[in-house]
Amino acid sequence: MISNLEAKLSAHLEKKPKQPKKRTMILRDASPEAIAWHLHDVHRSAGLMSDEGGQILSGRAVGQLPMLNTLWDGGDLVVNRKDAESFTVREARLTLNVLVQYQTFKDFIKRRGRLARDNGFFARALICDPASTQGQRPIRSIETATFPKLEVFQKRLTELLSQGRLPAKEGGVI
Repeated sequence: MISNLEAKLSAHLEKKPKQPKKRTMILRDASPEAIAWHLHDVHRSAGLMSDEGGQILSGRAVGQLPMLNTLWDGGDLVVNRKDAESFTVREARLTLNVLVQYQTFKDFIKRRGRLARDNGFFARALICDPASTQGQRPIRSIETATFPKLEVFQKRLTELLSQGRLPAKEGGVI
């Protein structure tokens, strides 16, 4: 009887549960390879985001603008490897949110601006250069602000995130 229990305990201890996948959706200083692997293996939606945009605009990821375009569009990305397993990223979504100082963006335009325009990268971007408010800090009360659709937006976003993926291919609204 004891040997039977010991055998069951031993078998139980050998069956370790799989580590759950991290639900990270925000990438910061990521290589093109890391972005593709993340969208294939970790989560099918991600954002390449930085409040120090020079980190992204001068990084390796922007060296692969066509790849970023494909992922932004939701197209299939085939990754072939010689020394590792090849894979295909399907139905993934990638967004970029790059906050950058004017001079850093100007330097990016000098280096890669023509390619970014010609291959449609800039067509997928909302670029703005707001007037400086340096030295101005108007005080407004949050109580006076109204956001009539905020609750509907938050509810829908919670539904989509609880599904684990955004159903863009199924006609869903992102």
